[in-house]
Amino acid sequence: MWESAGRYLMAADCALGTLRKKRGTKFRVACEAALTYVARQQEQAIDPVEEDSLGDILALGIIANNHYDLGELAAGTYRQLRRRTSLPDYRQYFANLRMVERNRPDPGVAAYQIIKYREQVNAISLAMSVSAVGLGHYEEIVDPETFMFNPDVPRWIRGLFFSVMALQVVDDQVGWRGDSSQNRPSFYTAFKSDGLTHEQIMARMNQLKTNYLAKAKQISVDLEPIIFVSQLSGFLPQVIELTRKLRAPGLIASHRDAKGI
Repeated sequence: MWESAGRYLMAADCALGTLRKKRGTKFRVACEAALTYVARQQEQAIDPVEEDSLGDILALGIIANNHYDLGELAAGTYRQLRRRTSLPDYRQYFANLRMVERNRPDPGVAAYQIIKYREQVNAISLAMSVSAVGLGHYEEIVDPETFMFNPDVPRWIRGLFFSVMALQVVDDQVGWRGDSSQNRPSFYTAFKSDGLTHEQIMARMNQLKTNYLAKAKQISVDLEPIIFVSQLSGFLPQVIELTRKLRAPGLIASHRDAKGI
């Protein structure tokens, strides 16, 4: 019990420390807090330069996601961030991401193909974030053939990955309107192609989220606080739906999700 309490106290301290810096988006704060906690578990520390590198990588990832999802490219911002990014692993990361995204499956294919795509993108992105803060090397984490993890990666990376995948399910539940209307590959459209109703799709996504969290728990007890936050995020779709009814979806949801694009 005391060990568990210690993990939660450490995680809370990491989160508060990150919040006090008041840097970047909520997404960056959450990622930085989680990786700061992991670093402490490994008896390491993330320095300010690595924090900046993580922020740049996350921002570049968002630009890439908007490009492939919406056909938009913030070219000026991209060039500025790219010039600032000197991480040696970035070229390989970007090449892998581009390969996966250019071959993204169309909704209507078997659900497992879209799930595989979702997992590859998140594995690549997590590996680059881990590399940015000095907790590993991208090329040692990702298999360039499968775009998934090499067999010998540390257990905590796999545990963190399954926690991230649970959050991806929640994100797809929140953004189902845009993914459905724009015919984008997501967990929602993966199950929609099976001819299920909206309620059945959400139920299947909840089961998938539960499966990811169970795998995370099985792999690493040290990630208990992160897994707990992933579990709590399950309430987010209902909360955002409530804000829609109150005509204020932008209170919590991102711009894209608030607009349903």
